Amino acid sequence: MSSQPAASPEPARVVVLGAGWWTQGWHCPHLSRHPHAIIAAVVDTSPTPRSAISELESLEALGARYGCPTFSSFDAVLEASVVFDGVIVCTSHASHAALGQRALAAGKHVLMEKPMTTDVAEARAL
Repeated sequence: MSSQPAASPEPARVVVLGAGWWTQGWHCPHLSRHPHAIIAAVVDTSPTPRSAISELESLEALGARYGCPTFSSFDAVLEASVVFDGVIVCTSHASHAALGQRALAAGKHVLMEKPMTTDVAEARAL
């Protein structure tokens, strides 16, 4: 038996797509506390996300809170050469398939909030 401690795994670098209630109330707080995760970026088409059930921080405030860049599109993340391992798709349901497909095409892991897609053919294609 080795006397050296096991090497810690490299942290997972995650881009969070969407800055709504699930992102702000669940995903970002939990990712930020996880010892093996880093929020690589947060993306939302709106600089001021809205929710009917709670007050939300602006995209700029989320970036400051979690120490990560923010973007208005996933394409901008890819163009900026942000280093990341996977995405969490927390956007409107109709956008899940396209964002998931782009992330998979880039060789990234994808965690998609339900529903996976709004169309069976899109789900099968993923």
